[in-house]
Amino acid sequence: MSGFIETEEQQALRKAVAAMAANYGQDYYLEKARTFQEMGADSLCIKDMAGLLAPFDAFELISALKQAVDVPIQLHTHYTSGMASMTCLKAIEAGVDVIDTCLAPLALRTAQPAIEPLVTALAGTDHDTGLDMDKLLEAGDYLETILPKYADELETPRVAVIDARVLSHQIPGGMISNLVSQLRGMDAIDRLPEVLEEIVRTRKDMGYPPLVTPMSQMVGTQSVSNVLAGRYKVVSEEIKDYALGLYGRAPAPLDPEAVEQVLKHREGTVITGRPADLIEPELQAAKNAVAEISDDIDDVLIYALYPATGMKFLRIKHGLDPVPDEMKPKSAERVQAANQVKVAPGSPAPTKIVKSRAYDIHVGERYFRVEVDAADSTRPANNSANSARPGALAGPTLEEVTVLAPMPGIISSYAVEIGAQVGDGDTVVILEAMKMENALASPGSGSVKAFPFPEGATVKKGDVLAIITP
Repeated sequence: MSGFIETEEQQALRKAVAAMAANYGQDYYLEKARTFQEMGADSLCIKDMAGLLAPFDAFELISALKQAVDVPIQLHTHYTSGMASMTCLKAIEAGVDVIDTCLAPLALRTAQPAIEPLVTALAGTDHDTGLDMDKLLEAGDYLETILPKYADELETPRVAVIDARVLSHQIPGGMISNLVSQLRGMDAIDRLPEVLEEIVRTRKDMGYPPLVTPMSQMVGTQSVSNVLAGRYKVVSEEIKDYALGLYGRAPAPLDPEAVEQVLKHREGTVITGRPADLIEPELQAAKNAVAEISDDIDDVLIYALYPATGMKFLRIKHGLDPVPDEMKPKSAERVQAANQVKVAPGSPAPTKIVKSRAYDIHVGERYFRVEVDAADSTRPANNSANSARPGALAGPTLEEVTVLAPMPGIISSYAVEIGAQVGDGDTVVILEAMKMENALASPGSGSVKAFPFPEGATVKKGDVLAIITP
């Protein structure tokens, strides 16, 4: 049996992590815990986002924390590496106060350990939870009845397994879940292996930041952009801010060439001080923006974090706008009909529908016959990327250049006005996608002729967002 051979990037990452571990040992975490308690923290949570915390390491760390601080200690770990249940048991032995778990239908994989076996394992011991197993099973059965409605959002078998390589690449389970969702939405799920490899390179470029929110989202999104559009051809505003030091000091030096590419079209001086000192108060402005919709602080924070997406969500939430079809869950009946095997193996094929083409599809041992309606020859062909889209204008001519959406998203804003002169590489559109703001640059010099979509519009990959006349 051949073993797993590390790439040069993975070896570099492993060595860098080992070097950082020497500086971030148990004493480091104990000192942080004492500091947080002195600041008034009510509890402390150990967040093991990639499932890297080994059982005996958990026992030692939590035992030490229980001696160092008086506040409750919580453990949040993912099942990605397969160690989570063992780690939870050792944490319980060490006196942890809270562990995060999932009901079985949504547990394991990149989620948390299942609660049912842990409750059973602890029954009759000093750590007996007292939870009613029948109620837990009933809740799990209920989930099984409603989860088919969300089949499109669930993990595919390809990534819904224990990933022992997480011990090398260290990508958190929640981050992988986001990547799968994002790539599926871009019809690029087949590029997942490339993205996983690119994350290692991007993380190295960015000085090995810890892959926890928001850095996990920032590094993951940038890695997706690097794979689909070319390395640092599309750069999110958040990564630019990070390169300027606005997210604080990185654990290791950033790659100078990568920083040059990231900041190629961004003005600003790299800072070395405390980033928060440079931030103007924003909360009142956010309250004012949603004042006619809501005064709930949660709604205010949603808008403050994601102005474009947040405002759309709040308008839907409070009944000002209708719920779009894409946000409505599928009924169980529709999902069952879509997944039903129409023709059993060995059975005669049904009568072919007029003006349809039939395809035989084999998925493992299952056989499907799928009929697809033929195109209507009386309907003119449509080759425009954004024709028939609400708000879209006529497509560009051969003499013009365009800015295309590299991924689905929402037009957050336009950086220039119609008629403005732009140069090759100048930012034209800010596209909010995958929770990041991505600056899209002009592919040539000229005058901005048109913006086919208004600000706030939802666009698809390949839509023309700006037309520029040379």
